[in-house]
Amino acid sequence: MEIGVCLDCNLQAKVDEKRSKYVPLDGELCKLKGWKRWKIVAVVVGASGTIPSQLRYELNKLPLTTAEDTSRILQEVQRAVIYSAVRIIRSVVSD
Repeated sequence: MEIGVCLDCNLQAKVDEKRSKYVPLDGELCKLKGWKRWKIVAVVVGASGTIPSQLRYELNKLPLTTAEDTSRILQEVQRAVIYSAVRIIRSVVSD
């Protein structure tokens, strides 16, 4: 899993970048494992905790998560991003 964090205005561009980055891997995994379907989910969060609208939908389609799990996961990711942003801002302001 790779999680991307970017400026909120670049959210969709980062999602597209992550998806295109893993398309070759998608094909190789299908060949190696004999899988017919493989799902790439780009987990991208904006610097202020914004998530793309389709991320919740894509995570809910995975057989490993329930809607409650998805909500909890997204809340934790958003919390981690916001805490990291605050830490960066504090270090810049205090210097």
